[in-house]
Amino acid sequence: MARPTARSTSTTLALLTTLTLLLTVVGVRPVLADPVPTDDPAEAAAGWLVTALTDDPAVGSDFGPSVGPTIDVLFALAAVGVAGPTIEAIADWVTSQAASYTQGAGFDADDAAYAGATAKLALGLSVVDRDPRDADGIDLVEQLLSLEIDDPADGIVGRFGDRSDFGQFSTPLTQALAILALHRAPGVAPSEEAISALVDQACGDGGFPSQFAPETCTSSVDTTGFAVQALAAVGADDAVAASVSWLESVQAGNGSFSSPDGVNTNSTGLAAAALTVAGSADEAAAAATWIVSQQDGCDSDSPGAIPFNVDARGSVELATSQAILGLVGASLATISSAGASDAVPRLACEAVDDEPTDEPTDDASPEPDVDAGDEREEEPAAEQDILRPTRVDSGLSPSVPTWQVLGLLLGALLLVGGVATGLRARREPR
Repeated sequence: MARPTARSTSTTLALLTTLTLLLTVVGVRPVLADPVPTDDPAEAAAGWLVTALTDDPAVGSDFGPSVGPTIDVLFALAAVGVAGPTIEAIADWVTSQAASYTQGAGFDADDAAYAGATAKLALGLSVVDRDPRDADGIDLVEQLLSLEIDDPADGIVGRFGDRSDFGQFSTPLTQALAILALHRAPGVAPSEEAISALVDQACGDGGFPSQFAPETCTSSVDTTGFAVQALAAVGADDAVAASVSWLESVQAGNGSFSSPDGVNTNSTGLAAAALTVAGSADEAAAAATWIVSQQDGCDSDSPGAIPFNVDARGSVELATSQAILGLVGASLATISSAGASDAVPRLACEAVDDEPTDEPTDDASPEPDVDAGDEREEEPAAEQDILRPTRVDSGLSPSVPTWQVLGLLLGALLLVGGVATGLRARREPR
């Protein structure tokens, strides 16, 4: 039998090296289900979100994949009930980031823990029916409970505060997330003190501010949207009624809501979700109609996406995720991925020009089916709830996926092997 020559071995190694490096650089996205055309605005938005994710899958940023906004995508997909495999893959990835996301592992104090991140991840795992007491070995429920203040000398009793070298960044919004997380976690419930700590932050007009105990209490639509969902879940009906009354009073005639950065889909989506929870169906439907008027249509390169507004794109993944909650009238106290289909919807479009534009269109966007179910850059709500540095969200860890690093290393080893074999072949007598 003929023995392979050194030259043929070298050639084979070179081909393997080239293939490995090519796959590593280009990347291989997970195989998605065939897109299913839809006229439903929420389904179209959810389908666009799936295509916008990185390979992790996650929401990408200039500093690498971001955990907080990725959990918002999980909420949105679960609320619509589509892309089940993507929901599970997201849950896997955010769980793998638990230590860096909720504890600042590797860059904060050894006992550090963040209230907003802990609550948001625990809530996300509950939505996908996973145990928040075991997030990559971390008991998020106990971690969150350990952050609840019980001594007046340490601050507002019942407040869930951060334990960090970087200071205290928890807000009424993170308090609402914590109440929701404990409401949904098995074998536990939010304390009366925790509920009171949120209720007592309400401004005189009934809305909730973006910070604890501000010098001047100014209600925030985003914070109020989350607070209503949390307080409705635990039966704080009087506070909910006052908050909803305020939301209705600040809703624009076209159905929209605003933040200090102007009218936007994030705030409108969160407000619409709260209005639905409280039974204000007409106001919620008006908000949903306005959101759809901002949605990218078939003549854009991102049909189905929902920007901050038609004049400012903002963080489109975040805006789309939070707008979806308003389109479907979803409450974070009840949404679940159980029964989510494998389908990845896409906006049903007629033939359009070969070269799509970046400009969204009002006319191409379908009207919402109101009867069917009917942080925005103040700072964005998903950033408000995690106002602390994390290895992932602030770029303190490499943004290159682990598989890609391993691929590069394998390619380098194959390359070195090929070179060595080639040199050896040149020295052998022919």
